[in-house]
Amino acid sequence: MRAKRTRNLAEVVRVLKGGGVVLTACDTVLGLLAPFSKAGIQRLNEIKGRSESKAYITLIPSLKSLEFLIKEKTVVESTWIKKYWPGPLTIVFDKHESCDSDLTGGGDTIAIRYPNFTPLNELLDAVNQALFSTSVNKQGCPPLNDIDSVSSDILNRVDLIYISAEDSPGIPSTIVRACGDTIQVLRQGRIKI
Repeated sequence: MRAKRTRNLAEVVRVLKGGGVVLTACDTVLGLLAPFSKAGIQRLNEIKGRSESKAYITLIPSLKSLEFLIKEKTVVESTWIKKYWPGPLTIVFDKHESCDSDLTGGGDTIAIRYPNFTPLNELLDAVNQALFSTSVNKQGCPPLNDIDSVSSDILNRVDLIYISAEDSPGIPSTIVRACGDTIQVLRQGRIKI
């Protein structure tokens, strides 16, 4: 059965806080959102057909969220935050020791983005916690930006479709990592680094 479509933010918050997965427009491409939890990862993996060892991007409602997710910021990371956040830059940080490695694909890093997209920011503010995010597509397929292009398999597995007033721009985020003095661009997206 296809997921219900809604424009009701309170309903979206209730679904996410209850452990559900929501399909919605994001600051980059059409996305899936899930709670920042092991159960959230399991649901996303089932929907996308993805390996448990591959981590998801974490969206944050505010910079304050970083203190519980990452170790100290490097000078380069701090510069990126000041210059590009909020915005379509995903930064891979060393994760905080209290952040369970099950939430980061078993690794010691965590990919985080602080978006700049009103419907998504309003949702994050209302949920008031970090959320996992991923593009709406099966593993290995290109990201989608049109809900009519989403497979019925995915539409039947999500709990809710949130129809926001704005569409996604259609370009993935740039993903970067600072390793000492070396800057790694892991994926080139909207922001050119």
